[in-house]
Amino acid sequence: MSSQCIELVKLFSVAVDFLKTGIPAVTPPHFYVKKYPDFMGKPDKPTYESPRDIGKLFREVKDIAPHTNSTSPFTREVAEQSYDRDMKVDGFEDYIDAAFYYKTKYDYKLGNLMEYYGIKTESEILSGEHYKDV
Repeated sequence: MSSQCIELVKLFSVAVDFLKTGIPAVTPPHFYVKKYPDFMGKPDKPTYESPRDIGKLFREVKDIAPHTNSTSPFTREVAEQSYDRDMKVDGFEDYIDAAFYYKTKYDYKLGNLMEYYGIKTESEILSGEHYKDV
């Protein structure tokens, strides 16, 4: 085994024993990455173009995703076009007005949060991951 591998194993052992010993494992600077793959969205760090599938996929969608407005106006026409008709249940019509009301309210609050925090997509709010402009 390489000396770096042995060092990592020792650090791992310290990390596993942390709850018993109270001694934290401290990662030495030489183990830190020097460059990050582009799909990680770290514009303030050195990056490289990832040749792997996730990097290729990232580059294909990065120009599309930010332009998606997750708070586009929600209308009854949009609702009728976007629901799955195979998921209908008897009596669903009784809940359409309430569902429309709560969806509109949700979109309004979501839009306010996105504007306040400078977030572009609903997925960033739901996941807790805020992507800086890449």
